[in-house]
Amino acid sequence: VSVQAYHRMPFAGMLRRQAVRRVPRARSFSTPQRGALSELDVQHLASIVGPSNAVTDADALEQYNTDWMRKYRGNSKLALRPSSTAEVSAILAHCNERRIPVVPQGGNTGLVGGSVPVDDEVVLSLSRMNRVLSLDEHAGNLALHAKVVHGDVQLARRLGFARQMAIKELGPHRLDV
Repeated sequence: VSVQAYHRMPFAGMLRRQAVRRVPRARSFSTPQRGALSELDVQHLASIVGPSNAVTDADALEQYNTDWMRKYRGNSKLALRPSSTAEVSAILAHCNERRIPVVPQGGNTGLVGGSVPVDDEVVLSLSRMNRVLSLDEHAGNLALHAKVVHGDVQLARRLGFARQMAIKELGPHRLDV
């Protein structure tokens, strides 16, 4: 197409008349200052999950601060083991209010170290959240906590649950079997 023919096209005038808009510069937002974990925070968080489920001992924290391949190492001073979503919600509300960083930890079996704390974040271990909450055999729905082992669900399925079972985990992932 020649230049003259291009300028005779109906849309060419629109293209020439449109002003080139500059994208405004993005504002530079500063990251809010991280809160430091105080002894009062540890006491409050321990009151949510119970003292036996708030791990502060350095030797006991080793399993939460290191991935299973021993490739990544964190420096957390506190690991919490909630047993319900209400406890998780209370923990996250307190940590958000105080700007305390949190690292969720499932089985700690990932290969990239995503569940290992980078610095001194609070580890939120889901190891106690391993219960089946509800079962609807007619619809084939099973509601689970986040830490229910998939092999246990498969075993239950072989024992007579519905053929197409939709597993609704109480967590960020959904899995259809």
